[in-house]
Amino acid sequence: MARTADAEVQAGFSKKDRKAFAREQARIRRELERKRRRRNRILGWTGFALGLVAALAVAALIVVATVRAGLVGPLNMRSDGVLLNGDGSTVTPVATSALQPDQKPVATDADYTKVLAVVLYVDYGSAKAATFAQANESQLESLVKAGYASLEIHPVALLSSKNGGYSTRAANALACVADHDLAAVAAVHSALLAAQSTAGKDGLSNDELVALVDKAGATTDADRVADCIRGGRFDAFVSDATTRAKAATVAGAGLPTIPTVVVDGKPYSGALDDASAFETFATTTAAAAAGVDAGSDGSATDGSATEGTTTGGTGATGAAG
Repeated sequence: MARTADAEVQAGFSKKDRKAFAREQARIRRELERKRRRRNRILGWTGFALGLVAALAVAALIVVATVRAGLVGPLNMRSDGVLLNGDGSTVTPVATSALQPDQKPVATDADYTKVLAVVLYVDYGSAKAATFAQANESQLESLVKAGYASLEIHPVALLSSKNGGYSTRAANALACVADHDLAAVAAVHSALLAAQSTAGKDGLSNDELVALVDKAGATTDADRVADCIRGGRFDAFVSDATTRAKAATVAGAGLPTIPTVVVDGKPYSGALDDASAFETFATTTAAAAAGVDAGSDGSATDGSATEGTTTGGTGATGAAG
């Protein structure tokens, strides 16, 4: 149709004018083609740029989500610790939700008049923690199993700078078990304390920690537990929980020693290797909480022990480590 119109326009043209007209038409077509290509190129770059922006936005969201996930605490440690209760025959860890990055730990609500509430802040790289466990762990386990006491285990990493980060890695191992195989927590806790004496200056390697928790019975989700330990999944949580524990007030004393053992809100100040002293402390503290006379043997009902060295007026024994 356009060519017919062009022919009609050119009917009165001279040969020279027709050539000039044809050249002009060709120039116009080239210019239109050039503009079309330029427009398509701009649209292509614009689409690419928009796609790139969208891809970067998605990547940023993934990074943020990954970082945030790395700051989420382990399941069943909402208080920064794992709570163990007993029903007369079995020790059972209490399940809780995970601590989110913007949440503060939720303290365990304990009724001291009904159950002896024992809270243990433990660094698995500490020889003193192992000493206390060797003397008192069996007694504590019996009390918890019978339903007379609860035990809340708070793994902390106060000695990491002295043992190549082992305290953090060991606490992370317990957190991994709490997150993936809660039923094995008590056994792994005991195994970590028992291993302290032979772990060496820098503690167990990650592979050795994996073997330890596997041998202790953390086999329900063994692959994920192993990946969690090797990857330091809860290292940041351990660091934050340790900072919170040091900043907190445990009966006005913070974390005065490793381990710090708190019974019904009162820190134990007796000898760590004296099971009798700890039993007396626990008995008198429980009696005081229940409003019962502890007896006529002269035992105090304010939680003070008959042995041990008091440091800084806090009722805590020994130096860290």
